Amino acid sequence: MATVSTKGLVIRMENNANTRTAITITAVSAAAPAVVSAATPPADGTIIYVPENIGVAEIAGKFYVSGNAGAGDFELLESDTTGGTSGLVTSAGMQGLVTSSMMTTICASAITVDNNVPGTISVATFCDPSASIPATVTELGNVTLSVFHDLADAGFQLLKAAGESATGNTRAMTVTFPNAGGVLIASGVISSFGLADVPLDGAAAWQATFALSTRPVLRV
Repeated sequence: MATVSTKGLVIRMENNANTRTAITITAVSAAAPAVVSAATPPADGTIIYVPENIGVAEIAGKFYVSGNAGAGDFELLESDTTGGTSGLVTSAGMQGLVTSSMMTTICASAITVDNNVPGTISVATFCDPSASIPATVTELGNVTLSVFHDLADAGFQLLKAAGESATGNTRAMTVTFPNAGGVLIASGVISSFGLADVPLDGAAAWQATFALSTRPVLRV
């Protein structure tokens, strides 16, 4: 088996301390991966968010990692726009996330993901006891982060402030797997942050609920 230990896994969350870096683009190629024309390409490894109004349906509203930056272009790794129109000029720019300044490390003790998947709703009758229809899932699920009580930790303070915020800012979260295992990227809102456990002897534990607004994707 090629599975590896999660020791060394790194969780980061957008801190909203700085605005996302705007990337002005002029075209997106019909290719796999898509090549984006830009006067100032981002550095390789930058997390890129493609807005919904980008004009290219195959990549709209998704996160990617940039790579193979050239003099006037870069690739959206693992993207596929072969079904689109080559040279499509877009009116909306892309947004980059610079990990060092816009992301804060979350020193979590555990992370769990609750993916909501479509189910079925029974419409059984005496004529057809097994009848059902597909259910419509309106939520993507939640990510739960468990952290220990540490007021000196920037990640703890980020979760605390986000959980208390009345505005509920959408922010990106990344989970970088060790041994070149890729990075999981998603966005969402910290919907709650509360005390989960106070042991007789040990550290108090808190849990943050990250309500997903985009489906988590693994980029390698």
